[in-house]
Amino acid sequence: MTGGAQGLGYPIGVKPGRGAGCDGVALVRNAGELGRAVALARGINSGGRVVLQQYVRGVAASVSLLADGR
Repeated sequence: MTGGAQGLGYPIGVKPGRGAGCDGVALVRNAGELGRAVALARGINSGGRVVLQQYVRGVAASVSLLADGR
């Protein structure tokens, strides 16, 4: 996991591989913070996969959609 984080370069976002919203999401600024963030994400995801993402500075926004198939 550390190699992947170093390859992206800090800071990075760490989040559970499944789910929605911000539960288990952390901003990691250095290698010393990585273990705690991964443990948090895995705790939300029942020990499952964790996603590492390059951090992009900006305003956070999300959109949720519901549709009935039409």
